[in-house]
Amino acid sequence: YEGVFLKNPGYRTGSEYAPKISQVNVRFIADADSALSALRSGEIHLYYGVPETKYDIVESDSKLHLQSTPSNAVSYLLFNTANREVSKSSDLRKAVLYSINQDEILQFYKNNKLKAFSTLSPLVQTGNELKADPAKVKEFLSKYNASK
Repeated sequence: YEGVFLKNPGYRTGSEYAPKISQVNVRFIADADSALSALRSGEIHLYYGVPETKYDIVESDSKLHLQSTPSNAVSYLLFNTANREVSKSSDLRKAVLYSINQDEILQFYKNNKLKAFSTLSPLVQTGNELKADPAKVKEFLSKYNASK
């Protein structure tokens, strides 16, 4: 589906700010690959929210220009912990936490995402950086196993 926006004929007429575009159509395309195909074929003229894993396609197309800006958006990795051991044991949760390698996750996104410093925003560098630590994983797994 799409939204059609028409120029307001009374908006700042006669000024340098008078609208120069008569109509804007905003199409809502649910699938990212379909939206990118529509952009590449000229069917649409702007695609806001190109997935980071598709940047290389846009950058390699001479008809397109990629603009990006750091974002406050946060992606979460969630686990279903209901009725599972991980919900009952802080040591097991810590083992999982220290097993997460942010660098590997960033590589998947071709380093087009920012490291997590905070759950509020990746732009707020708190000085806290979670680093994968196999020794801590073993330590917390040992504590968990000893508590069983």
